Amino acid sequence: MPNPNDPNSPINYNNNTFRRNLRDMYGRLISLRTRNPSYLPTFVTNDLDFSLAGGFKWQRIRSNALRLVVMGNFEVSNQTGFVTFPNAGTWFVYAHNVQPFDPFTNINGGLTATQITINPGQETQQFNLPPGTFLLFTDRDVTAVRTQFTFTGSGNWNDPANWQDGQIPPAVLPAGSTITVDPAGTGEAVLNVNLTVQPGATLNVAPGKRFRVTGNLNRL
Repeated sequence: MPNPNDPNSPINYNNNTFRRNLRDMYGRLISLRTRNPSYLPTFVTNDLDFSLAGGFKWQRIRSNALRLVVMGNFEVSNQTGFVTFPNAGTWFVYAHNVQPFDPFTNINGGLTATQITINPGQETQQFNLPPGTFLLFTDRDVTAVRTQFTFTGSGNWNDPANWQDGQIPPAVLPAGSTITVDPAGTGEAVLNVNLTVQPGATLNVAPGKRFRVTGNLNRL
């Protein structure tokens, strides 16, 4: 059996642009689920709907952590369909396989390679997808590197509802990042998980606020 890591192998990803792109796409999709724990509610929620009839198919997934809209053409000819986004605003293109010779504006007049802006009252949008094409939208720019995290609720650390914008900090806080613990009212922030604060990172507790550690807190 050919070794995919052998530079001379016929199945080496780096020697085949299509294989490499497919590998990178799957990696990108998987990382959306695994790289940020605050997005977990999106992948376990039952708040979703979909349409699988015909060649044009779509699915919507909703949570306070992250909202997703995905659509695809499963036919061998262009397919036109309508998708209603959960809310107005800017939706970001996280993944797609639109070919360079297919302009994004041919798919939807307001679509670019990075985003689409949905005006209030225009949540239902028409898309004309080329054969085999898919688009995955997120309601926030998940590719942006976040460095500021603020605890604003009361209770457990690993509950997205306790964090500003639902963004839980990573288990290892890198240099240049800051966590501000500022529970609501007389509430309490409970670090019920492990947290490592690397050199150059900061953990601040607002004056007069309550912070309790039941997990492990390490400062390097």
